Amino acid sequence: MPSLDSIYKPKTSSLISEQVGADLVSHPMKLIRSNSPKDRNTLDKGCSESSRKTLLEVALYYAESGIYVFPCKVGLKTPACKNGHLDATRDPEQIKKWWVNFPYNIGINTELSGLVVVDKDVVAGRSVGWENFQKLLGYEPLNTLAVTTRSGGKQYYFKAPTIPIKCSISKLCDKVDIKAIGGYVIAPPSYVEADEKSGAGYYFFDETIEPSKLPLWLENHLIALQQPNPPKKHEGHATDIFLKSDNYFPCNETNREKLRIAFRQRRETHDCSSQDAWVQLLFEFRSLVYLVGWSDQQAWALFDEICRSDNMGNYHETNNRIRWDVDDFRPDGRTYKSLLDELSKHDAEPDVLVEFPNKDQTTTKSKIFQMLTVRDLLRLKVMSWLVKGLLPSEGIGALFGPSGSGKSFLIIDLLMHLCLGRDWFGYKIHKKHTVLYLALEGGAGVRNRVEAYLKHNAINEPDNFFTIIDNFDIRQQFGDLIETVKEINPSIIVIDTLNQSAAGCDENSNVDMSLIVSRAKIIADAIKGLVLLVHHTGKDASKGLRGHSSLNAALDVAIEVQAETIKTPRFFRITKSKDGACGDGLAFKLKSIDLGVDADGDAITSCVVERDISELFTTRIPTGKNVLVAWGLLEDELPMTYSAAKTKVQDWLIQENPSRKRPDNTAKDAIDGLHQQGFVLIKDDTLSKG
Repeated sequence: MPSLDSIYKPKTSSLISEQVGADLVSHPMKLIRSNSPKDRNTLDKGCSESSRKTLLEVALYYAESGIYVFPCKVGLKTPACKNGHLDATRDPEQIKKWWVNFPYNIGINTELSGLVVVDKDVVAGRSVGWENFQKLLGYEPLNTLAVTTRSGGKQYYFKAPTIPIKCSISKLCDKVDIKAIGGYVIAPPSYVEADEKSGAGYYFFDETIEPSKLPLWLENHLIALQQPNPPKKHEGHATDIFLKSDNYFPCNETNREKLRIAFRQRRETHDCSSQDAWVQLLFEFRSLVYLVGWSDQQAWALFDEICRSDNMGNYHETNNRIRWDVDDFRPDGRTYKSLLDELSKHDAEPDVLVEFPNKDQTTTKSKIFQMLTVRDLLRLKVMSWLVKGLLPSEGIGALFGPSGSGKSFLIIDLLMHLCLGRDWFGYKIHKKHTVLYLALEGGAGVRNRVEAYLKHNAINEPDNFFTIIDNFDIRQQFGDLIETVKEINPSIIVIDTLNQSAAGCDENSNVDMSLIVSRAKIIADAIKGLVLLVHHTGKDASKGLRGHSSLNAALDVAIEVQAETIKTPRFFRITKSKDGACGDGLAFKLKSIDLGVDADGDAITSCVVERDISELFTTRIPTGKNVLVAWGLLEDELPMTYSAAKTKVQDWLIQENPSRKRPDNTAKDAIDGLHQQGFVLIKDDTLSKG
């Protein structure tokens, strides 16, 4: 979106007059009056020269400023061009052709113009949309471009975020619509006649300031609306629909051709020209987005191609696209697999899964399960490690800790050791590995961190360390990620952080967390390697990972990072390992590295990880009176249950001060303090030494 100054302030142009730009700011009603029809006949004939001239100049002004416009019928909100808002353009010659003879209203394609517009309706004189918006969210979008509609409603213009936002009708709340991808709005100074929804009126600017960035709280709400609706007739867990798929059906030319062939074979036995057949095909192609991670554009492009080539149901691209964008996917048999069932045995081969070099191949062919004897079992290959005793070679894991604990620095240090094939903190790494780091939080900062590591260790740039700093949604784009990495075949993919890869999700929801876990498993299975999620601790650090417990249950390994305190160093330790030991902890510190100066002469610095061996020569003592007392009471009796430990500390507190208030809470805080300082490990309601 260009600066609003370029749209609403006068400028010299061979296409438009300075007066139009000035009037848009200081005299919007002047332009509106110039477009006001004297009677219906004038509108029909389109012969008002002043109206044509004004609207043409304004349309050109918008276009020159970066806004994509198209004509809407005189006095209406209906597009007047062949393909509707999809024909929106900034081409001045095309705009002149449209507006030269008719005072068409001006439409703005919100997607092409980089806009998200919040449209609050007025009903019977009441600002119902605004009331519902306040009741639901309690926020008001301020300091952004605002337009008053013909009914007296308000439209608030925001700059579109990098995460796609689709149009929606009353989904955020009743009588509040969102105009974004796939949508359009009517722009000032357009005039719309009365209809069953509202009386006649004009569109004019209420606040002529630059559209602001979409507020984060509102962006999160709108992103949440993008998720597929739970199936209406599906029994059981909502996320089961995602696990019914083949898990991995990549968007490559092989699979696109399979779908084309499948449809051609369906046409040989079925009538595919009816409306019902067209809707069924639409559901099958939209399932590619929800079930196997194709992008919306990839699935739409193939559906559109087939509809065009086979003349499905009197094909109309604009109407088809509108129907496509309706978020009502149903998994009751209408999925891409229904279409693939049309394939003959010959066309169904070869296997559709991508082959990864130098790794075991995956097959979808059915077979008789092999039963193993004890001798067969003992001949199987033993557990393999990426980092021996710490990270398994396959599966999903998490590295978690509070903000500022040094998680990202620790991750980069680990990945660099994997690239170089060097042991890490005493853990063995037997060979060099290709790694991929998704730096989703402060992606630009990863550059300095990597440079600091190379400089401090005096090594050249490794050719097997790859980074992605683009936005990434694990729920919708996991298939795109798999396609992206198949050429490098990484042994580990680190997603830093889980929260940034699933913006808008409810981490405490079993449904949302199960979906994230299922996507991580699909990625890990596809690369035959490890997916490591970087995450945060919750408000109660003793409970470990933030969010629903299904995440920890699904992990093959979990590593906790503790922040530095006055009395304790930074350290990390294993809190869960399906195939290794838990409770091992090692201290580390961050060393500042000078990287030179910037253009202003200010110093550029970053940090590297170094092992902190001072812990080996000092006796650690818990900090805090009650924490220290709890350690003295419990140290020699560990391990023991959490409840028994709490009772023991609580009894001592009551004995010391019988009038103490809430001794149970004080005892709990003391034990949690021991956990946070690394003296005890809490697992499955059992305390053991940290």
